[in-house]
Amino acid sequence: MSIEREAQLGGIDLERTVTARPAALPRTRTPAVRSIWGDVWRRLRANHLAMVSGAFVLLIIILALAAPLVAPKGYMAQDYTHLRARPSAESWLGTDTAGRDLWARIVYGGRVSLGEPAYSLISQDQPYAIDPKAYPEFASAYTFDPELAKSKLKGTPYEGGKNWPEVTLTLRPVGPTGKLVGEVIQQQLAQNLGFNIKVEAPEDSRVFITNVFGGNYQFIFYIWYTDYPDPSNHYNAVYYGPPAKRRFAWKSAEFDKLVEAAAGEQDKKKRADLYIQA
Repeated sequence: MSIEREAQLGGIDLERTVTARPAALPRTRTPAVRSIWGDVWRRLRANHLAMVSGAFVLLIIILALAAPLVAPKGYMAQDYTHLRARPSAESWLGTDTAGRDLWARIVYGGRVSLGEPAYSLISQDQPYAIDPKAYPEFASAYTFDPELAKSKLKGTPYEGGKNWPEVTLTLRPVGPTGKLVGEVIQQQLAQNLGFNIKVEAPEDSRVFITNVFGGNYQFIFYIWYTDYPDPSNHYNAVYYGPPAKRRFAWKSAEFDKLVEAAAGEQDKKKRADLYIQA
């Protein structure tokens, strides 16, 4: 652009023409819009250990979903001629003490972990497990509903998370699982009901078992391992019988009668119905 100025200095006319060009504006780039998941993915790719771990978890999920294809024998098939067999072409990881394929049991175990919880004492990978589609009342009984739990406290001394007694949760000292579950229980009770409990785990498992049968604990988390795939291994050993044989204080004569009848029933459907009633 041109700018003309005239100035009179000491009677002398000065005419000066100044021509100026505007400075060039700096070039700017429009910043790219980044999503939260995009940032997560970029950070994940930068962490090689996380990528390897993620790939491993994905592999487990794929194997679990494809269990019938990668483990056609099934997790319950028993071969009494090959008990505790070593790894082979037929059984990649060998067999257990009951002649069951360990590879199949691991793969199906991952499937159970990704699937539904147990709706009774029998986990979903065991015979006589309760089908939630056939018995929806069992599935609805085990929903996680903190608001429903709070509503049950209305009109009681514990409403609003007040007046709770001192309670200690005792864990069976078996591996890290019990401790993690205990911490989750402690957190959920405090967060949803204002119920603060203590958590402890005896160092000696024998001390724990002795006190369980003696009824010396207030609140316990008991890890139970299946010895053999039959409901009697759960119903009879956990809740059935006199106090000296039961692991919990709960007692029901009707429950005992149903378990006794189921133990001697040969018809599979009738036996299953008895366990469902129990």
